[in-house]
Amino acid sequence: MPFLREKFIFDDLTFQARWIFEWYREVGWNESLTSIYTIIWYVLSGSKRIEMNGDAFLLEQGNLLIVPPDTVLRIRSEDQNPFHYLALGCEARIGSLPLSRRLPLPAKILLGESSNRLVSLWRKLLEQVKELQKDGPVIEEMSERLKIQSSTLDWLSEMIRCCRYYLPTEPVQIDERIAELCGFINDHLHEELTAPLLAGRVHVSESHLRSLFQKHIGLSLMQYVLQERLRRARQLLWMTDYTVKIIAESVGFNDQSQFSHTFRRLTGASPSDYRKQTKHHLLP
Repeated sequence: MPFLREKFIFDDLTFQARWIFEWYREVGWNESLTSIYTIIWYVLSGSKRIEMNGDAFLLEQGNLLIVPPDTVLRIRSEDQNPFHYLALGCEARIGSLPLSRRLPLPAKILLGESSNRLVSLWRKLLEQVKELQKDGPVIEEMSERLKIQSSTLDWLSEMIRCCRYYLPTEPVQIDERIAELCGFINDHLHEELTAPLLAGRVHVSESHLRSLFQKHIGLSLMQYVLQERLRRARQLLWMTDYTVKIIAESVGFNDQSQFSHTFRRLTGASPSDYRKQTKHHLLP
């Protein structure tokens, strides 16, 4: 009997679709967007001028757009036709790190005819999500959710197949101590996390840990901790009705006013205003 004996990088993959839509945007649609989740579009018709990460490019029919979390996406009108596209927002991580850090992809990918099955699976998933929104017995809802999970993995598998020529031959290597520590940080965001505590966790000096973090993550240790606290806070503001006080405590802030000040300084909006914006803003 065959066995999967060796550990594989995707054994630690978690992928959750957070929303899915098919959009028809009117002529002249311009907007600036950002999301805590990875945004993926597939253009069915029309074109837009896209600006992100200091680059500008034309997005048109047959193109796939991949926008990493917390990336500002600016959309500008390019032609006089409506813009029709499929959109999916997802949380994709290998262990505690974003998938985009381990398997970076270009923002724009030309799929052409190879996208037919991907589009079919996209629309199948969309219909299943619509069905789930209808009231029904708990057992039926459980069955529908399992179908959605299965369809989501089918969609992801096909998306990876379509993008295979753009993927790196090997995933970006991350020091195992840093990967482990990122997982620990994400599991303990409600606690006080100090440099001495975290350095002791992986048995290195504070200076060496700072150097490793900058090399592999591109942020200082405490910048990463704060980034993850705010990422979790934004998720909770969007997905739950918890009070700001409870959310502040759940991400390691004992003082709600300090949390609100930090949140506003780094996002440009108070926690309450951010919640209102995400509740009422049309998803990209």
